Amino acid sequence: AGFREYLKTHAKPADLKSAGITRADLDTFDYRTLVRKYAKTRKQYLKIKDRIPLNKRFFEFHFDAAAENVCGLHQVAAEAAGHPVLLSANACIGHPYQHVVLDSLTHVICEVDQYARVGTRNAGKTIAAYNIAARHHVPVAATGFGWDWAFVKAHGGCHDLVRFWIALAYANGQRFMCPHPTRQWCFDEKQGTHWYAAPMEEYAPVYQWIKASATCFDGLEAVKTAGVRHPRNIRPTVRRKGNKGRTVLHVINTDYDARRRLMRPRRNVRIQVPKKLLAPGKKTAKVLSYDAEPRTVPVTCKGATATIVFPELTCWTLCVLR
Repeated sequence: AGFREYLKTHAKPADLKSAGITRADLDTFDYRTLVRKYAKTRKQYLKIKDRIPLNKRFFEFHFDAAAENVCGLHQVAAEAAGHPVLLSANACIGHPYQHVVLDSLTHVICEVDQYARVGTRNAGKTIAAYNIAARHHVPVAATGFGWDWAFVKAHGGCHDLVRFWIALAYANGQRFMCPHPTRQWCFDEKQGTHWYAAPMEEYAPVYQWIKASATCFDGLEAVKTAGVRHPRNIRPTVRRKGNKGRTVLHVINTDYDARRRLMRPRRNVRIQVPKKLLAPGKKTAKVLSYDAEPRTVPVTCKGATATIVFPELTCWTLCVLR
């Protein structure tokens, strides 16, 4: 009955024509009967579902209902508490059918694919998932998929790769959950669910540095990186607080040696940024890294471009532009 009512307000003439019905038929229309004309079993259905009339509308109906249900749960919880409440879901960012609930959430705690098997090569796909959440104004606390962590465990830890995942999340305005010291969930087809003990000495310094550098993260939003020039295997982001507030350049090394399970350190990394991103008259910039002491580097300006050279880069560093 719910789907019939949905069709009355959402179905287009072409949708109804493909199903061989008219609007006058909707009061008695049975979608199950239509599906069984095309597939008698679940296996048959899965093979041809995209060719069955109204299939897309049927899924949209369920997605809209799911979003409405989550919104309703949020309202009930707030009414019961007598004040606004937080609401999260394990919505798998990057999978479109899970995005329907995002606007009803205050935050998301979920797995985001890190593509461990290909090192850093699919970083753009992971960033795209983070950007989806950002467009919905929903902060994410991410971790890798079970198969990402299974790969890490099977290959001796891959600590630099995991630090890269952490960097990628924070440099794009999200968060990455601290790997669990005894029971980080792993999954693969051979072993199913199993566990990885993440060595805290490898990751605690990164999180401690993030916490100590909170003013470089909290409240900053993405700035378009058009005009930022950088070498190959470097992924920069720029984040700023308000229109003219603190501005931070994140520089991430993507040059990962999968065989040795290490980032290849970079030397004298030259980054050019639009001069307008810097504080007026700025001649030096502070550089912060989790694995090195803070340092100050020269800023060279020519025309509308400012050039900064980072003497060393292991995985991730920040440069305070303003």
